[in-house]
This record gives sequence, C-alpha cells and structure tokens, in this order.
Amino acid sequence: MAAPTAPTQQYDFQDHSVSNPTDQQPGDKLDEEFEHHRATIANIVDFVRTQIGDDGYLKGGSVDVDQISSTVLALLNTNLNFLGAWATTTVYALSDVVQEDSRSYVCIVAHTSGTFTTDFITNSYWQIFAAPERVDASVLADRLSGDGTTGPFTLSETLGTDEGVIFVFDHNGNIMDPVVDYTLSGTSLTFSANTTVGTNNYQVRSMIHGISAAQTAAETAQALAETAQGLAETAQTAAELAETNAETIYDNFDDRYLGSFATDPTLDNDGNALVDGALYFDTALAVMKVYDLSGTAWLQMKPTASEQANIDAAVADATDIGLVAASIADVNAVALIDGNVTTVAGIASDVSSVASLATGWTFDATLTMADPGAGTVRLNNAASASVTAIAIDDIDINGANVSLYLASWDDSTSFVKGHIGIRKGGDSTVFAVYRITSLVDNVGWVELALTHVASGGTFSASDTLYVDYVRTGDAGAATVTTLGGVPDVTIAGAVTGEALVFTGTFWENVVLASGGWDSLTISADRTLDDNTHYTTGSNMIINSGVTLAVPVSSLLEQEIYANGATL
Repeated sequence: MAAPTAPTQQYDFQDHSVSNPTDQQPGDKLDEEFEHHRATIANIVDFVRTQIGDDGYLKGGSVDVDQISSTVLALLNTNLNFLGAWATTTVYALSDVVQEDSRSYVCIVAHTSGTFTTDFITNSYWQIFAAPERVDASVLADRLSGDGTTGPFTLSETLGTDEGVIFVFDHNGNIMDPVVDYTLSGTSLTFSANTTVGTNNYQVRSMIHGISAAQTAAETAQALAETAQGLAETAQTAAELAETNAETIYDNFDDRYLGSFATDPTLDNDGNALVDGALYFDTALAVMKVYDLSGTAWLQMKPTASEQANIDAAVADATDIGLVAASIADVNAVALIDGNVTTVAGIASDVSSVASLATGWTFDATLTMADPGAGTVRLNNAASASVTAIAIDDIDINGANVSLYLASWDDSTSFVKGHIGIRKGGDSTVFAVYRITSLVDNVGWVELALTHVASGGTFSASDTLYVDYVRTGDAGAATVTTLGGVPDVTIAGAVTGEALVFTGTFWENVVLASGGWDSLTISADRTLDDNTHYTTGSNMIINSGVTLAVPVSSLLEQEIYANGATL
C-alpha cells in the first residue's frame, strides 16, 4: 500500500470572508472540505494499520532484510559479536552486542561489567544498537581516505549525537572507540593516531534509529487527523454560526423587505410593528415605498409615470425656470398688479403701435458730435438740461437701418420740427424731452439741434435709451381773434419779461422765461421775430389799431388775440 499524502485545502474560506464580509461561508464548500479531510484520514489510518499492530509495535515483516543494504549486512555479520543477554562480572570486548531490557547494545569500550545502568549511563561503555520501537539500519555517511595523519577530516554533514548513532570503522573494518580512537566535532573528525594510507579505507556510518518510518507516518497521520478534526470542529462551529447568522439576516431582511402589496401594509411579515426604513413594492402604482417611522407613513421612492412626465417636462424647461427664478421679485411684483396686466393685454395692439414709435440705442457717454457707432447715441453735454445737440447712428440697437426714418425728423416746415423724448430702458424716472430745430444728415448718422424742454435723472454709459419722435405740423397763416368788449389794458410799473394773459374773466401778468416785450402794451405796429420771447400757452395782448407782422420762421406758436388789431 502506498504511503498516504497530506490533505490539501480545497477552498480559501478566509479569502471568501475578505471578499464577501457580510456573507456566510458557502455550505457546499464546507461539505467538500470535510469530505476531503475524512477521506485523507481514512487512508492514513488504513496505512498505519498495515505497519503497526494493536499492541503499538511494528508488525512482523514491516522491516525486511531486503530493506538493509548488503554492505550493512556484511558489516553486521563480520564485525559484530552477538552474545545474547547482558551479564554482570563479564569481560566484554569492543563490538560485542548484548540484549538488556528488550534492547540491543553494542560495546564501544572494552571492560568488565558491573551494573548495567552504571556501565551504560555513567561509564558510557555501551551504545543502544536496536530497540523494539526502532527500526535501525546502518547508513553510510562518509568514506574517508587515510593519508598517514590524524586529520582532521571533514564530513559531508553534521551527524546526530543521540545515543551513539555514529559508528566509525577503521581500515580493517573494526568499530573504533569514540573515547579513545577519535574525536568528532560538527563535521570535523580527528583520529587519535595516524591513519593508514589508503583510498576510502575508513568509513563513518550513522544508525537510522528512533521512530520508524511507519511510526513516523502514524504520528504524522495522527497529527493530520487532529488538525483535520480541529478544522472540522472549526468548520462545524463556523457552519453553525453561519446558519444562525443566515437565519438572523433572513429574519431581518424579511422584516425590512415585505414583498409586494396593492395597498400599504400596517404590520411586517411576522405580524410585528413596522420598522423605520421597511420596504415594499406597490403594485397599484408600480413604485417602491419606504416606511417613515417618525411620520408613520409610507413614502414613494420614485415618482409615478404621470409624475415623472411632469418632472421630465420641468427638466426640459429648466433654463426658462431658472430665468424666472432669477427674476422672482419681478414675477411677484407683476402678480400684485395682475389686473393691470390683464388691462394692458386687452389693449396689446395699441401698446404695439406706441412701441413702434420708440427706437432703441445704447448710450455712449462721449460728448463729441461724430458717428457714435452702430446701435449707439451721444449727447453733447453730460447734463440733460444743457444738451443742445444729439448724434444718432443710422443702425439701431437691434441692427435695423432706420436712416430714412431719422432723416424725416426735420420735414416739418415749422420752425420747431418736432419733439423727441429720450428715456432709459427699465427706469422711466431717467428721461429728457427736447424740441428739434434742425437736422444734419451725415454718412451713417444724423445730428439734431435741440432745445431742452424737460428732463429727470442722468444717463449713464451703456444705458439702453429709447427715443420717440413727435412731428410738428407745417407752418400756416396766423389767426387773429377779436376779443369783443375787452378793454385795452395798461399795467403801471411794468417790468421787462412780463406779458398779459387773458384768463377768460380778467387779464393777469405772467413771468416769461427770458427777455420780454419792449413794453407791456403794444401800441404801435411791429414785427414779431425770434427775439420775441413768450411762455408756451400764453397770449399776447395787442392794442386796437396795432398791426403785427408774424414771419413764418418765428417761434410764435400760439394764436394772437387782439382787440380790434389788424394783422
């Protein structure tokens, strides 16, 4: 029967635990491991039984003659003297072999025996040669060639020193006395006398003794069996723990994932109260739900199909939603005036018509009257009330060419060609109103001569400005209205810069912006020219018989009321 082999590990349970820290050890792998160790132990036991009997000793035939080399057999037959049982007061020579207490001993020092224990232990006359619990054989360790000196000779390995396991044979094949004939230290062997010259004529042999091969195998088998038993017990403990843990894990899982229901469950699968974080699949809504213990309510973990559609729509409009969010203050403000918004929506066409009258440009704070550049406009003074000219590019803020529209702003035959209103986009408190008195059409831009009417706030660089234009009607013939029954009026202590205005009941004087009449009562014929100042909407009073000439280019824009005057 072949010697059994040691068991090998079939599965790396430690690696499994590292890779799967929350999983239990696989049961099928545990079964395979146990079966492998059981089969190995059985083989070892069967092998041991072929070598050792029930009494613990080697069976007969365990060591046969053919297992001992011919050299050793020749040595045993030639050099050893087997005398049988040891006896006291007996002369023993070197190489005598005796038996004592079921053991064989070889004499290594010639002597006359006394007490065996003293001869063996104290005097070292004997070495154990063989014992029932040993299978011994002489094994050649080294051959040495005598060179006529005592050495030292170097052995191929360090030999054991346990109970006379070393035998040194001289050139005649006699066992040499280790006390008298040689000294062994490690691998160094030194003879007491010069060696006889020859080739391989000295031998060093080691007796293989101690536990026999079978006994070694048995002890190995026992150790393996004990190891296997320990592994089996450990595996069994792990399996039992795995089973317990698996049951616990399953119970915990069963308490947390309840399965599928059409309505919200009120208890777990064991009939116990629901735990925080419990899950179930709602078949009615086709969504997973999680239990919120603090609110004692089931919450959806994902939206329904219709809710998801709404979410997708919101995502598609995310940019617009972001813009609205950024302007939420404006949105809230509009919400407060939603009635007005509705009203404006009802007159949207009118609003569009008005909007078409205003054109936009970007304000350039440069004061020089030159082409301001596409989409821009300039004023010749930083103070709106002091502005007398404006430069406007033919291209507006939207990239449209409005040159023809701008060129028409001086088409009126009146001295005042029209009015322009300038307002800042988004802030109606910043504005300016001017009269247009002339226009120069340059290449790519126009320059307008202006007279300030009203303004508020200050324009800043890069402001968006909207300019609307109102044309003045063409100049016509002056109209004379006779105020029947209204007497001539003379104001004593008149002051330059005053004029009379009829209120419908009586006359009163008003302060003019600058300049004034030569006298408060016009009593002689005269021509009204550009040096004649008045307040818009005021009336001049003319005495009877006075003739006034009004040139077409005059600034005079109101009706002339006269009491019997001719014009």
